[in-house]
Amino acid sequence: MAEKKYVSVSQVLENDISGSKRLIAYEFLSTKGKEEFKDCKTQYDRVKKIKELIDNGKDIDEYADNQEIDKTADQMILTGYPNPINWFHIVHETFQKPIESFYFWSLNSMGDLGYSRIIKVTDIFAASEASTMYGVTAQRLGLAQDKVAQYLATIGRLVKDLFQIVREIRIIKERLAYYKDAASDDSKKRNPAEIALKGMYVDLVEGGTKNPSSVLGLGSQVGFTPLPDLFFSVHPKTVEDISRLTSGDKWQFNAKLTEVLQRKLYQYVQWRDATKNELETREKHTLKYLRQHYDSIQLYLTWVKPYLKHIKRLTTQQTKSDSPHLVTAFESANIELEVIGTQMPKENSKYFICLLLNMKYRTTPTMSFQQDFQRGPIHMGYLDIMWRGYIWSQEDINRYLKMRDDENFELLSTINESIRDAMESLGDDLREYLSEAKEVFPEKIELKEGEKKEEDAISLKGLTEPFKGAFEIVKPVFGIKDAQTKKKGEQRARDETEKKNAFFGTFLLTYTASKLFKKANRFITW
Repeated sequence: MAEKKYVSVSQVLENDISGSKRLIAYEFLSTKGKEEFKDCKTQYDRVKKIKELIDNGKDIDEYADNQEIDKTADQMILTGYPNPINWFHIVHETFQKPIESFYFWSLNSMGDLGYSRIIKVTDIFAASEASTMYGVTAQRLGLAQDKVAQYLATIGRLVKDLFQIVREIRIIKERLAYYKDAASDDSKKRNPAEIALKGMYVDLVEGGTKNPSSVLGLGSQVGFTPLPDLFFSVHPKTVEDISRLTSGDKWQFNAKLTEVLQRKLYQYVQWRDATKNELETREKHTLKYLRQHYDSIQLYLTWVKPYLKHIKRLTTQQTKSDSPHLVTAFESANIELEVIGTQMPKENSKYFICLLLNMKYRTTPTMSFQQDFQRGPIHMGYLDIMWRGYIWSQEDINRYLKMRDDENFELLSTINESIRDAMESLGDDLREYLSEAKEVFPEKIELKEGEKKEEDAISLKGLTEPFKGAFEIVKPVFGIKDAQTKKKGEQRARDETEKKNAFFGTFLLTYTASKLFKKANRFITW
């Protein structure tokens, strides 16, 4: 059995508060880490390497590009975030002003500073169990959970029915193979297929030896003994062939036996052609039904995804519930919000100026009636806000988003994986049948003048393969440049140039965002 190529990072976290293992798994590496993990091409390889280093007693933190800050005097802590170009940190506490306004002001300010795209990364909370806010969210959570339970039950039933449909199509195709071979011009295929079909006809349609008027039943009577042998040896393709094959100078059987044989062959040919058409029609409709069934599963998965996300967001985060600042009997809540703003410098085409805004709230929510007499919480209390500036490509942004998504949301991937495993257990037949149901036919490719066929290209490749190693050896001798290496070098140079172009903008905009926030809220600035 092939080794599974994906391992969840949570399997190796082991309550790693610093997040170094997670950063390494998603290729946020220090200089030492890049050297240590240079041979690891996939996340699976990096996670495996992390386990090996831990087993050997190595300190994982030195391999991660993990930001270290001085939380208090002479006390350095790892934040679990990649090292930024620069960063700014503010802590504020107020019980006179709702602190939601700080988030929306910061969001609007990012747009004014030129961050054209803003991505929400994290939106999680935890409320104390005895608080009013917990009771309101628990009601909404229960409604979403009930809906998800209904959808997942329907998906399970549809997947179970899918096995029956695929099995039915397999049986139909197996039966149609008899008819296909019976219509073949090759006697080696036609004769066994005809004998098999005639056996089915005699057993299922005529009732075998239990029916006195069947082929086998008549064969037991005097004068009709050769009938079964003749019936299974004469193979007419059409009704017109029956008279030709059962008459002539070489035919030496009496007229009565010939008459009964012709009648039986005529009935068989009519049954064979009718059942073939019926099976072909049934196959066509069953394939369409399979496609419809498969699309229904995908549709229910699409419907259930938003509810799963809502459940994940409405569910209290265990790490925040364990915080000493969250007391069960008090009206208290912990909230974390995180967004990324990106903008592309004019000279660049790959690397963005990125601002990562992280807000952590520790609040006392006050439930009040708002518009339409709906009760909602107003949060006042403690705010911890941090701005971090990065120079990231789209690939870096995607890796960071995936890292945070893996940290906050694994339920949907588990469900998708279980359904995918169930469908993969059906083998290649499911993919083949779905392809047939789509009725997509490959277009015929016309070769232009001067083009070679693919087979010729493959054969030429095979001829030159033994000389490939020798060519690699003599390349340095003749001074032939490796085009691929040269291209990689040029790409590295362009990347370094773009990073230099984005450095000043990243540094300045991160500083400006924090300074404008201080001025707008009348904080001390310098």
